[in-house]
Amino acid sequence: MPKRDIAARLRQMTAEQCATLDPQEIFTSPEFAEHLQGLVNETMKIGGKATSKISVNVVTTPNSPPGWTDGNDIYVNTINSVSSHYTLPLEQFITLRGICFHECSHVLYLDFNEEKKALKSIGDGKLYGELPVPQAAEDDLMMHEMEDALADPLYRPIFQQVFSDVTNTIDDPHDEGKIIRRFGGIVEQGIVLARESLLRSFDYAENIVAGKGSDLEKIYSLMLEYARFETIMMRDQDACLKTQPLVQCVVSLAKPIATARWTDDMKVRFAQINEIMLKLWPLEKQKQQKKQEKQNQQGDDDSKNPQGNQSGGNSTQEAVQNILGQLQKVSQNQNVSAHPNRRTSSTEAVKNRQAARAGKQPASGEKTRPVNQDSAMKSAQAALDAVAKKVAERIAAAAME
Repeated sequence: MPKRDIAARLRQMTAEQCATLDPQEIFTSPEFAEHLQGLVNETMKIGGKATSKISVNVVTTPNSPPGWTDGNDIYVNTINSVSSHYTLPLEQFITLRGICFHECSHVLYLDFNEEKKALKSIGDGKLYGELPVPQAAEDDLMMHEMEDALADPLYRPIFQQVFSDVTNTIDDPHDEGKIIRRFGGIVEQGIVLARESLLRSFDYAENIVAGKGSDLEKIYSLMLEYARFETIMMRDQDACLKTQPLVQCVVSLAKPIATARWTDDMKVRFAQINEIMLKLWPLEKQKQQKKQEKQNQQGDDDSKNPQGNQSGGNSTQEAVQNILGQLQKVSQNQNVSAHPNRRTSSTEAVKNRQAARAGKQPASGEKTRPVNQDSAMKSAQAALDAVAKKVAERIAAAAME
């Protein structure tokens, strides 16, 4: 076949492939990974880390987070609840780029080594950073009790879990805010769209409080939501704040959470996190005591059974594992909660996008339609089309061999 005919046939097959490409086929392609790699390289260059060789890896693991990084490599998971929240390929494309930029923000602004030191310190039995100053005798008592518990290796996994969850949640809005202020443009576009999807995964506080689970689980869930968005989604804010003690407890954490979210000083951040852990300790202690009392009672009832005596002897360890399991459950469920079924007006949609840029919660629970035919959206569409064309060309070329 003449070269001219081959070229014409290749163009025809490429066009046919473009018309039938599945979005996931695009997003899992080496061409899309190359596109993300180019964005990361440019971001690192402008961000002052031109010598950093950050490798972008596109993966498809349904049960993993949307993205993650260790400071050296970035992973973007194309099968996730954040991008799949949207139905249009363009929205999904922008959101996946936003997930990638989100991880870039951690590479640029997160002090991985300092957080590792803090986690190791807790594992060794000591809080990292400045300790809270007790404001009352009860606070002083709780501080000593928490330090005594931390000195026991049995309790340390609880403190490590809380520290990890709080720091990971607080790091997100802090680092996103910095990269958005530094770059704007497609970086802001992608992160805002990803954030809008995420913030709709949270249920109303009234539903959480009335639902199943312990008070510790409910407060922990609401606290992590507040740490991420600096607000809690409520149907009736005034009534909820006045009548719901669990919500009031989270509100009492507002000051240390807000300070930790926006400070660039890691020492200040760790001091605020220590205060948050002190506020949570009475709940953890209460949950541990109730679980232990229940298990001890069961041991007394089964005292004639050797296995029953063994159960009573392990009651503290089982109670600690129960608390740890509840905290881990809340942490894992943050991205899969069903969003409330409410309509979002166009006016609310504008407010939601403004709130998302500030790291805050939307005016209502249903997803908005942030896609507008402005220059930024046209630019994103052109980028998606370019990636899709490269994928189609590769498939068409292989078919002609």
